[in-house]
Amino acid sequence: MPGRGIVLRDEGTRTDWKVDVCAFRLAQYPVTRELNQAVWGEAPGSPAGPRTPVTEISWNEAVRSCNPLSWETGLQPCYATGDNFDGPDVVCDWQADGY
Repeated sequence: MPGRGIVLRDEGTRTDWKVDVCAFRLAQYPVTRELNQAVWGEAPGSPAGPRTPVTEISWNEAVRSCNPLSWETGLQPCYATGDNFDGPDVVCDWQADGY
């Protein structure tokens, strides 16, 4: 997706503000609970079923899930992660073709 400015809104305070979002890549298909189970051996349960997207995970959890998915699909992993689980040491190799 190309980068651009978007307007965010906090309904509680009725405040709008503009932020710039850098360009990013987006997978063709969502990460479903079924895919999560196949790649990582676990999946959060949902009454909606196994083919629904995984939701309510942190950015760090999503990033740490990308390399195993890349390896599983034969792509070059993008992320180098350090020991800090909060993620300040996460680095992305934008030349890699993985997730």
